Amino acid sequence: MDDRINPYPLSTTSSRRRSRPLGLTTLILAVLVLAAVVAPVVEIVHVASEPSVTLGSGSQRVTLPAHAGYGIYFNDTDNSGYSESCQATDAGRPVVLSDPGFSMTSSDTDNLDMVFSTGSGRLVIDCQSTAEQVTVRPVPDYKTILVGAALAVVLGMVGVVTGILWLARVGGRPGPYNGQPEAFARA
Repeated sequence: MDDRINPYPLSTTSSRRRSRPLGLTTLILAVLVLAAVVAPVVEIVHVASEPSVTLGSGSQRVTLPAHAGYGIYFNDTDNSGYSESCQATDAGRPVVLSDPGFSMTSSDTDNLDMVFSTGSGRLVIDCQSTAEQVTVRPVPDYKTILVGAALAVVLGMVGVVTGILWLARVGGRPGPYNGQPEAFARA
């Protein structure tokens, strides 16, 4: 290209070359944000597809996937409160039913009150409760969900900043003087 046709040959070309890494960084961040958003969604869909069991009163034999995280959910339909007492055994050994450490509901009335590991998967669960319905369902891995959401927010903010910088650099035109007096003089 002749310098007389484009009075700013070096400035325009070098500006575009300098903006390529920034544009590539923005694109990579966008893909990472998408992955960080998809990971929690996949975890929730995976947990929703796992089997659940409705418990009656008294002892009940239950077969669940081995070595999985499950919880006992109590449905308090009328929001009047409920009491519960549950025990579980795996091949005759007691299963530790623990407090989830957080409040988890899938509706206004369905409350996760106990979590446990399924061990071999062949359990006997005995629950006495005043709740309308007692269900055993998988518990999502909240670490995956929280880490995915946090990464999506952080990477999204960094991606917006790099995207703005990239657009400012690509869209900017050089002024009439670019530090090369001879190119300016020929124009």
